[in-house]
Amino acid sequence: MLIRADSKFDYVHNSVVGKTLVDERGNRIGKVLDVIGNINEPYLLVNPVSKEVPKGKLYVVLEEKRRNRRGRK
Repeated sequence: MLIRADSKFDYVHNSVVGKTLVDERGNRIGKVLDVIGNINEPYLLVNPVSKEVPKGKLYVVLEEKRRNRRGRK
Protein backbone atom coordinates (compact mmCIF):
# COMPACT_ATOMS: atom_id res chain seq x y z
CA MET A 1 0.00 0.00 0.00
CA LEU A 2 1.28 3.49 -0.83
CA ILE A 3 0.60 6.33 1.58
CA ARG A 4 1.46 9.98 0.96
CA ALA A 5 3.96 11.17 3.57
CA ASP A 6 4.68 14.55 5.13
CA SER A 7 7.17 16.48 3.00
CA LYS A 8 8.38 18.51 6.01
CA PHE A 9 9.92 15.45 7.72
CA ASP A 10 13.60 14.66 7.01
CA TYR A 11 13.52 11.02 5.84
CA VAL A 12 17.24 11.04 5.00
CA HIS A 13 18.46 11.64 8.55
CA ASN A 14 15.51 9.97 10.34
CA SER A 15 14.88 6.53 8.91
CA VAL A 16 11.30 5.28 9.14
CA VAL A 17 11.98 1.99 7.34
CA GLY A 18 11.00 -0.91 9.58
CA LYS A 19 8.88 1.28 11.86
CA THR A 20 5.23 0.69 12.71
CA LEU A 21 2.45 2.79 11.16
CA VAL A 22 -0.57 3.48 13.41
CA ASP A 23 -3.84 5.38 13.08
CA GLU A 24 -5.18 8.12 15.37
CA ARG A 25 -6.44 5.53 17.87
CA GLY A 26 -3.10 3.74 18.03
CA ASN A 27 -4.27 0.72 16.01
CA ARG A 28 -1.45 -0.90 14.04
CA ILE A 29 -1.87 -0.35 10.29
CA GLY A 30 1.35 -1.91 9.01
CA LYS A 31 5.12 -1.76 8.72
CA VAL A 32 7.02 0.79 6.61
CA LEU A 33 9.05 -1.00 3.93
CA ASP A 34 10.50 1.98 2.05
CA VAL A 35 10.22 5.70 1.33
CA ILE A 36 9.85 6.48 -2.37
CA GLY A 37 9.30 9.57 -4.47
CA ASN A 38 11.04 12.91 -4.42
CA ILE A 39 11.64 15.27 -1.49
CA ASN A 40 8.58 17.39 -2.25
CA GLU A 41 6.14 14.45 -2.54
CA PRO A 42 7.38 11.41 -0.58
CA TYR A 43 5.35 8.23 -0.26
CA LEU A 44 5.63 5.41 2.24
CA LEU A 45 5.49 1.85 0.97
CA VAL A 46 3.67 -0.05 3.73
CA ASN A 47 3.10 -3.76 4.34
CA PRO A 48 -0.48 -3.65 5.70
CA VAL A 49 -1.76 -5.77 8.59
CA SER A 50 -5.24 -6.09 7.06
CA LYS A 51 -6.95 -5.42 3.74
CA GLU A 52 -8.97 -2.60 5.29
CA VAL A 53 -8.15 0.85 3.88
CA PRO A 54 -7.06 3.21 6.68
CA LYS A 55 -8.92 6.51 7.11
CA GLY A 56 -7.81 9.70 8.81
CA LYS A 57 -4.32 10.67 9.86
CA LEU A 58 -1.62 8.04 10.21
CA TYR A 59 1.52 8.20 12.31
CA VAL A 60 4.89 6.44 12.29
CA VAL A 61 6.01 5.17 15.69
CA LEU A 62 9.62 6.35 15.81
CA GLU A 63 10.47 4.84 19.20
CA GLU A 64 9.93 1.13 19.51
CA LYS A 65 9.34 -0.43 22.91
CA ARG A 66 12.42 -2.18 24.18
CA ARG A 67 12.00 -5.70 25.37
CA ASN A 68 13.18 -6.62 28.83
CA ARG A 69 16.18 -8.93 28.62
CA ARG A 70 15.80 -11.26 31.56
CA GLY A 71 18.87 -12.81 33.03
CA ARG A 72 21.23 -10.13 31.73
CA LYS A 73 22.83 -7.66 34.08
